[in-house]
Amino acid sequence: MKTKLTGIILAVCLVISMGLAGCAEKVELAGLQVSGSIPVLAVGGSAPVELEYSFSKEAPTEEEIAAVLAQITLAWASSDETVATVDKNGTVTAVAPGSATITVSTAVPGSTSGEGVYSATVDVTVLIPLENATVQNELTLDLLAGETAMLNVEIQPADATNTAITYTSSDEAVATVDASGKVAPVAEGEATITATVTGDGLDDSVEKTLTTKVTVALLPQGITLESTEGLLYVGSSTQLEPHTLPIEAPASTYTYKSSDEAIATVDENGSIKAVAPGEATITVTSAEGHTAEYALTVTWAPKPRQTGSGAPADGSGAPAAPPPADGGTPPPPPDDGGGGSGGGSGTPANPGGDGSPDNPIDGGSGPGEGTPGIEW
Repeated sequence: MKTKLTGIILAVCLVISMGLAGCAEKVELAGLQVSGSIPVLAVGGSAPVELEYSFSKEAPTEEEIAAVLAQITLAWASSDETVATVDKNGTVTAVAPGSATITVSTAVPGSTSGEGVYSATVDVTVLIPLENATVQNELTLDLLAGETAMLNVEIQPADATNTAITYTSSDEAVATVDASGKVAPVAEGEATITATVTGDGLDDSVEKTLTTKVTVALLPQGITLESTEGLLYVGSSTQLEPHTLPIEAPASTYTYKSSDEAIATVDENGSIKAVAPGEATITVTSAEGHTAEYALTVTWAPKPRQTGSGAPADGSGAPAAPPPADGGTPPPPPDDGGGGSGGGSGTPANPGGDGSPDNPIDGGSGPGEGTPGIEW
């Protein structure tokens, strides 16, 4: 009897034990959400989406969690794949500036009622960060011409997102600047133009400050010469005198060049020396790049014809006319015809006149020697 009772007790205990084992709590997925947020991404950058899960059991073991996750499948999608894409592992890649929403959802095998299906979303912002900006260091404006100039601000990269530029002048009595960066002169002097560039950054907005020194002055617009052409005898010289235009502009410096140094040379001070008969052009160039030309003709100096006694034929004792000192045109040769007081024959080169209309030199009674001739 005792043995039979013991067997019954053991059987009852086995049944209770099996029941308790069958009644153990089943762990299931209760929900999911995105852990934190995705940082702002630059084009070409990437970042993973981190997920957090909740379960039906308050404190499941690692083995239980692993068993649950092994039964579900995660599906990823992007609301705009032209902005950002997402792969099967939840890694988001930035494609172009803009915003997109990444959605992740679960699927439990065998579920047809929607039970066990959960989803979560995260917003992604893609941009191109501003890295640097540059502008010219100096700018010179001509007050007399009233010229304006644009500040050339270069943004790097050129397609950085949400960039803006503002301009200010340190002295608007000297130079002003408008919203587009156009600088205009007001009066002679110096001013500093400041350009402030702002744009996107990965953590915060980026700001770059640039400065340009602006000088407003009366600038030379050209040069002029006292004469643009002249004549020199071989061996003689002349001096060029260039002047800056307008006259209110400061004096410039000049360089000189001869088109043919076998005809005429010119030194660094503008002194021209005639070398041989011919024509040459002297070009004057200012430090600002303006030019002027001087057309020069070089000839041999004229020689007076002498009488047998060595005195001028007109008996006056006066020498022949000297070459022009300023390189100008020499005086015309005098009329060497004509006799004395009578109808003379003059010189061989120009017979004396007889008073006729064709030869109006008043002739004398004897051979006249006329005035001295000039050989050309």
